[in-house]
Amino acid sequence: MVCHMWQLMSGQLRSMAPTLMNPITSSMDGEGHGGRPIDPYISNGFDFFAFAVLNCSAFNWESHKYGWWKNLEKKVAYLARCGLTSAWLPPATHSFSPEGYLPQNLYSLDSYYGSHLELKALLQKLNQHKVRAMADIVTNYRVGTTRGHGGAYNQYDRIPLSWNEHSVTSCCGELSSLLISMYRSTGDNFHGVPNIDHTQAFVWKDIIGWLKWLLKSIGFQDFRFDFAKGYAPKFVKEYVEESKPMFFVGEYWDTCNYSPDYCFDYNQGQTISASMTTVNIGRS
Repeated sequence: MVCHMWQLMSGQLRSMAPTLMNPITSSMDGEGHGGRPIDPYISNGFDFFAFAVLNCSAFNWESHKYGWWKNLEKKVAYLARCGLTSAWLPPATHSFSPEGYLPQNLYSLDSYYGSHLELKALLQKLNQHKVRAMADIVTNYRVGTTRGHGGAYNQYDRIPLSWNEHSVTSCCGELSSLLISMYRSTGDNFHGVPNIDHTQAFVWKDIIGWLKWLLKSIGFQDFRFDFAKGYAPKFVKEYVEESKPMFFVGEYWDTCNYSPDYCFDYNQGQTISASMTTVNIGRS
């Protein structure tokens, strides 16, 4: 079990956190459990509160083999006693891969981890023990249901969010709709699967609707955006602002620099600069 701890700013003012001058001095204790405020701030006339979040990866790459929703439900009380405030769950939607990272029908919650009823029972148990459920959001790419232009599976017929080829970027190789989509990906490509074009208004609207459904109808409270480097950070910012999860993180990394003989380069300034650019764009 991998645990992570963050201290963050509450409410809609989180993006202003870098303007604060006073450092966070309180560590997480009983008052911080469940995301309650542990340290107040005053900045620019606003009241801020620091939150401590202790999150764990509540699964591994083999969890889908063990009826995971029912299995994990038995462990919720223990996780709560450990002081966890958020549990990162694997992708809950229908997927071509058992691990959940090749999604197709985003509104189907019957997966290799268990049924939608078992999932909802788990989320209710987590809520009873004041542990928030973090949904793994895989929206950089999506497996199609039927063949479109060029014979590639880049259409989504007979399922919710029945997108056409316009939802796929033009830089997915043979999977793209080269004669239809004129938009290249705004981030890194994930090869072998149709990459979603987040610049399309209907895609943007549908993803926001799905995120709100996960929060309001299913019972998730936090988000973890998978492969967030696959599309521009401004889209993550917009999805968060529109759906309003209690807490969110994104999976992002930069490829390190290596010398011509494949030795690790001591100068990683370019990599660090690229990461900071992504963070700053997300704040703006």
